Amino acid sequence: MHSAHNATLPPQAAECLEEATGERCLAMQLDVRDAAAVDGVVLATLREFGRVDILVNAAAGNFLCPAESLSTNAFRTVMGTTRKAPHALDRR
Repeated sequence: MHSAHNATLPPQAAECLEEATGERCLAMQLDVRDAAAVDGVVLATLREFGRVDILVNAAAGNFLCPAESLSTNAFRTVMGTTRKAPHALDRR
């Protein structure tokens, strides 16, 4: 599962992993803050493989400003991406 802005990277990474390991890989792009999107990729993974062996959640977000300048909404966005999203993926 991948949330990068560059949509070509996940399929390329999956291809490289498949070549290196001889195992099938599934690359998906989503907004990890969207619970329905998280459910969708988890269900797609379970349909494809029956289980999740490895989960790489590399989603991140930040605002380049001093902490005291960060708005409440910006703070929620960062926390939603870096803290709440991994929890949502792990518990499914």
